[in-house]
Amino acid sequence: MSAKEIMAIAIKLMAIFLMVGVVLNAPRLILTISAMESMYEDEFQPIFYISVVGFFILIGIVSSFVLYKVSNSVLSSIPEPGQSEPIYASEKFILQVFGVYLIVSALQTFPSLAIAYSSSSNEFVSHLGHFIGYTFELLVGLWLLISPKAWLNIFNKLRGRA
Repeated sequence: MSAKEIMAIAIKLMAIFLMVGVVLNAPRLILTISAMESMYEDEFQPIFYISVVGFFILIGIVSSFVLYKVSNSVLSSIPEPGQSEPIYASEKFILQVFGVYLIVSALQTFPSLAIAYSSSSNEFVSHLGHFIGYTFELLVGLWLLISPKAWLNIFNKLRGRA
């Protein structure tokens, strides 16, 4: 596998990681806004919460899309692999390693979420949001680990090789 292919796959994985990070950090953004609200003893309108979180998610989606398109342009400049160059096994391996990283990253936060959930009942929505986000990260990691061929098919369709 050439350096360009590895770089393109790494950019693609970073785009996926960015999207997972956007999903995971949206509840933290809400907590930060509510902490600012209590610190300044001012009450923000619900539209403020919706607009800030919506803008955060929009910026994350646009950034992830741009990264994904950059990786597609790098991959499109690479010639088609021949029969003597089996690069798909290496792509599968990279996707599976990334899946393991996401699984470990998600699993390391579940005990702290359980402790935080049991210690405070006033932040139920926040803990629920974090739980949903880390569960999403765990599921994406499991999907990458169990079925990297499905991800390869998706990537090949998106870059026009299918």
